[in-house]
Amino acid sequence: MENAETEIVNLHLTAVGIVEKPELEKEHRDGEVKDAIKEVRPVYFEDTGWVQTDIYDRDKLPTLKTVTGPAIVEEKASVTVLYEGQTLVVDEYGNLILEIGVE
Repeated sequence: MENAETEIVNLHLTAVGIVEKPELEKEHRDGEVKDAIKEVRPVYFEDTGWVQTDIYDRDKLPTLKTVTGPAIVEEKASVTVLYEGQTLVVDEYGNLILEIGVE
């Protein structure tokens, strides 16, 4: 086995260091929440059954405007469901901030 080839299948490295904090750019998207509605369709909610629900395109939601549930926010990689009484706001960094009504 002296001349046998070696194949590395997995390699794991852990490192500790100091890195600069990245500068995140704020973004602002103008418009109205209603302009981001793709369609209205029936959606089944556990507590209330079938409800006619606004379906939003996340990429078109304006910054710092409130979406009120029930609603669905769709994007390529995920779907966000808002139940009755919940709200959602897109912050200046593009994050979806949900208020679920629980204190």
